[in-house]
Parts: sequence; structure tokens; C-alpha cells
Amino acid sequence: MIIEEVLNVMKDRPISLQAKMLSELTDQFRSGRNPSDILKLINLEDEYLIEFGIYLIGEVIIDNQSIIPPIIDRLYVLLEHKNSRIRLKTFINLSQLLEERDLKEPKELYLKMCKDDDEFIRLTAKRLLDTGNLKGGV
Repeated sequence: MIIEEVLNVMKDRPISLQAKMLSELTDQFRSGRNPSDILKLINLEDEYLIEFGIYLIGEVIIDNQSIIPPIIDRLYVLLEHKNSRIRLKTFINLSQLLEERDLKEPKELYLKMCKDDDEFIRLTAKRLLDTGNLKGGV
């Protein structure tokens, strides 16, 4: 159902209406919608749906502890995605998720991403490695 909902938003509509509808969908997750729908999105091949799933991870608090490990596992896979935009968003959200939950020291992640093909991702990883935060923007 989540796939159809996101695709419905993206139909030929004014961008302002799309933004409003995506915001409302995001609010559903903030209000307790089942986070397994986020996992469904990031497990797809469609880049837009993956990006929206990654966006949700950064926007909502996932309280369901059983869904966290498969989300993290999938995010590690997405770090290898061919699309650098997906890799960057995944990197940032995975870093935050690991730090917020004290699941793992993200230093290894930063070191890995310092070797990414994309220069901006490398610079972001270096900034995180050097300072521990993204102050100054991404």
C-alpha cells in the first residue's frame, strides 16, 4: 500500500500539492504508522521510492526495535548504490541512526565513505571523521 500511496502523490500535480501530500504521509509515520512500510520502500529498486524511504528514516523516530536491524542492514547495502544521491542520503541517515541508538561507533562508516567515488561524499565523510558533526551544512 505504501508504494501506491507514494506513487499517487507523484502523479501529475502541482509541486506544492505533492509537497503537502508527502508531508502528510510523513506525519503518519511520526504519529506511529508501522515502520515496516519504510523498510518496504528502501528494499525496492525504484530510486525515488528508495529516497523517500531514506528521507523518512531521517524524519521519524522508529520505536519498533525489531525493525531497526533490517533497516540498518539495508542501509549498509544502499551505501553501494550506483546513484551518489542515494549513497549520500543513506550515509547521513545511517550515521545519525547509529549515533542516536548507540548501536555502533560510526568511525568505520566514515572511513569507508572517505573512499567513495563521489567527491562530495568523501568531503562529508572527512568532515564527520574530523569533527563528528556536519556543522556548516552538507
